Amino acid sequence: MGILDFLKKKPNPESRHLEIAKSADFEAAEMARDTLTREQANELLELYPELSDWAQKDTVVHMLQDRFEPHMQTAFEDALKSPTTETVAVALCLMYPDQVAFEDLLDGGFVSEGLVEDARRRVQG
Repeated sequence: MGILDFLKKKPNPESRHLEIAKSADFEAAEMARDTLTREQANELLELYPELSDWAQKDTVVHMLQDRFEPHMQTAFEDALKSPTTETVAVALCLMYPDQVAFEDLLDGGFVSEGLVEDARRRVQG
């Protein structure tokens, strides 16, 4: 489902963030990041363990990245196992801010799988 289809559905604003996560719509997730409330972030965090699809989990991590708090650590630890390099990069930067800077994971302006893997090995020992 594209962003236009999603917007046409006119979802209930109270549950929009949950629908975005379940649909794994990264475009909609990007748009929702700035308006996500603390309560909605916590609802996403509660939903996370119920998700088995990495695209859905990646979407949740993407939406939560601007609201990272210590109680979210379990979800972000799991995100380190994501097959999506960008999700692993976000998790590394948030969980290990003194050891990993996002800019250090970029090569030519794009997240580098090799640099992310090197950083993951470095922080996880």
